[in-house]
Amino acid sequence: MTPWGEFPEIGPGLLVHVAALSQVAGFMLRDQLKLRALVALGGSLYLLYYYLAPAAPLWAAMFWSATMVCVNLVMIALIARNRSRRALSDDALRMYGAFSAMEPGDFRRLLRLARVSDADAPVVLTRLGEAADRVFYVIHGTVEIARADRTLTAQGPLFIGELRYLLGGAASATVTATPGARVAEWDAGALRRFCARHDRIARALESAFTRDLAMKIHGGAHEPLPAQQAAPRP
Repeated sequence: MTPWGEFPEIGPGLLVHVAALSQVAGFMLRDQLKLRALVALGGSLYLLYYYLAPAAPLWAAMFWSATMVCVNLVMIALIARNRSRRALSDDALRMYGAFSAMEPGDFRRLLRLARVSDADAPVVLTRLGEAADRVFYVIHGTVEIARADRTLTAQGPLFIGELRYLLGGAASATVTATPGARVAEWDAGALRRFCARHDRIARALESAFTRDLAMKIHGGAHEPLPAQQAAPRP
């Protein structure tokens, strides 16, 4: 007689089948949160089986099943935290629109490398022909983009210096943040080293750069300055 009373044929066997099916279903999913939840459920059912089905509990098997369940529960908590936007500030939430291919937790790690500042006076971000060693993201405000033949204005949010980051070489324009602009800045070398260690973040960052470049090529964000201001800068 087992703890299952008068229905031994459906007790332990049912637990084993449901546990195995839960874990098989989990391993068929790509979403890590759902995968680990189903694996933890299966492990919990195995744990119950090891305690109830034998004449004496299988303590060694229970210990390792419980360990696997705990590991998966910890990972579920970490994954859920990485996907949560609750810890993002208002500025970070505005920026996150450009980094939507990146999970919020990864974005927070990237943002810790940045320096965010407000322009009280015109601030030159890049100079035409000079090597670009920084990447900028204009959170809000206006920048002036001076090329050899004309000067344009652009409204944030947008990246500055991302093409040089991807391809190397000198800046193709002098870009100046006007007073009132808020700008996030990354050291290009530190950013490359960080991305080399975090491939998932690197791919998401390149996706954000590509999207921003496509919008610039489309041309919707840029407007020429009035004629009296449009002469090339000396």
